[in-house]
Amino acid sequence: MNRWTTALTVAVALSVAGWYVYGKGAASRDAEVAELKLANSNILLGYATAAQQAEQVIRETQTAKTVAVAAADARARKEVQNANKKLEAARAALHTGAVGVRLNGADCAAAAGSGGLPAAAGAAGMADGAGGGLPQGVSERVLDLQHALESDAAKIGGLQEYVREVCR
Repeated sequence: MNRWTTALTVAVALSVAGWYVYGKGAASRDAEVAELKLANSNILLGYATAAQQAEQVIRETQTAKTVAVAAADARARKEVQNANKKLEAARAALHTGAVGVRLNGADCAAAAGSGGLPAAAGAAGMADGAGGGLPQGVSERVLDLQHALESDAAKIGGLQEYVREVCR
């Protein structure tokens, strides 16, 4: 039995030594794992903070661009409203007879001498440089065309301002 006792004692001693070494290694590994987890959480916290800051910058930029676009839109709408008011005032004055749309015939006299018009064209009863009045429908169409040009110019100006505000 002496042999069995010696073998059992050696086995127990080796088990205790293995358990002691494993315990020391596990504690060391646990400390390293905890340190790595802390470093990982610090890195993730840094990423989250940077993402929040970037998101805040994006929100501020979007807000500023939204305000700029709204201001440009308000200015363009005001210009269009002013053009509409101007057209309505011109139409009212045209209907009351306060104003009229006239064609200047100053160039007709010069064209008559060059063969562009017959010489008898000046004998219609108006002096050179005087213009003739247009019928009511034609006068309104001229105002409509003028309004369309002014309105389109205001719209183009508004779009240009929008592009300048948004794309800078």
